[in-house]
Amino acid sequence: MRFLFCDNMYPGRFGHLPARLAADPENRVMFLSYHARGGGADDNVAHARFRLDRTENAQESDPFFAAWGKAFRLGRQAFRTFCHIRDSGFVPDMIFITFFDGPALFVRRAFPEAFVTSYFGALRVRDADVSARFDALADVQNHQALQSDLCFVRSEAQKARFAAPLQSRLHVLPPFVDTAFFSPGHGALRDFFPGVDARELAVFHMKGSAHAAAEGAQTALALLAGRPSCCAALAFGSERARDLWWERGASLPERLRRRLLFVGGLDKIDYRALLCAADVHVFPENEEPPLQEMLETMSCETLLMTPEGGRNPLLVPGETVETFPADAYMEERARCIAGALDRREESMRIRRRGRRVMESCCNEASVLNAHLRFVLAAFERTRQV
Repeated sequence: MRFLFCDNMYPGRFGHLPARLAADPENRVMFLSYHARGGGADDNVAHARFRLDRTENAQESDPFFAAWGKAFRLGRQAFRTFCHIRDSGFVPDMIFITFFDGPALFVRRAFPEAFVTSYFGALRVRDADVSARFDALADVQNHQALQSDLCFVRSEAQKARFAAPLQSRLHVLPPFVDTAFFSPGHGALRDFFPGVDARELAVFHMKGSAHAAAEGAQTALALLAGRPSCCAALAFGSERARDLWWERGASLPERLRRRLLFVGGLDKIDYRALLCAADVHVFPENEEPPLQEMLETMSCETLLMTPEGGRNPLLVPGETVETFPADAYMEERARCIAGALDRREESMRIRRRGRRVMESCCNEASVLNAHLRFVLAAFERTRQV
């Protein structure tokens, strides 16, 4: 069989699936990605690049036309790549694709006979002014679901946002983490703070809303001010965001600045090292939480701290996660974090239990193996009709 995988990067959301399928000599596997493939990729997986211009049209003020205009631009670019692959002789039997903002818009036109499995990411509304844009993106997702034989979302709440006629082809893919890679012992505080006399590291997740990021930074400073033995790292999703906040922090007193680190755009290995070096990883918000990074934190046996009120069954206060009051001010949040750092024995119990839960319930190998069996069975049913 011939399999085509499409994601931003290799292997992205697909974990070991491309390499596992490519290990069968009867299969041919190709991976299309937006970013160049990094080291350690499987030799049996052919690789190609999407050349996509994701530039927004700044002159388009209507959110509906902006979202669909971008979708058509990306879809048209991706269609050329799909046609090039098809014309070179690679016609996939199955397609696995995570793009949901346009690049998959014409995949069915390029490969009309393929079994298409789509994976949708969550659309997070951070500002009421842009909610209309997210509604338009949801329409794009619905259109892609119509072209797909099978679709996977991250939660029942996400599934409910799709149009009712599509519900039968939508399924929830359980969360998973590569527990072999995200494991303890791959980083230390001195790796990030050489020469600094400190014993603890608190990492703050800064990839959410602007308000939550500001609260995280204020909490980090309050923690450093009251705890001379502690360092803090503000973890951003990009170097651009990191540089902006670094400029803001340049005027801090030396006694604080030397114990405060701004990081962004880390590669996978450095990101794991930061998680392992941390005593606690603080997530300032629990509305549409970044579950994947939470699971990776727990898998590295690092203490996870979130606001109260989260509803994910994997995040149990006092068992796998520590919490602080959702409406707490920065000083109270800092005291809660300091208290968790002081209760080292209790915190270590929570950290070890979190790691065990990841190994038993969220292990990538077992979750994706079951997932692949499900998808292949659905594919076979279509061929028997």
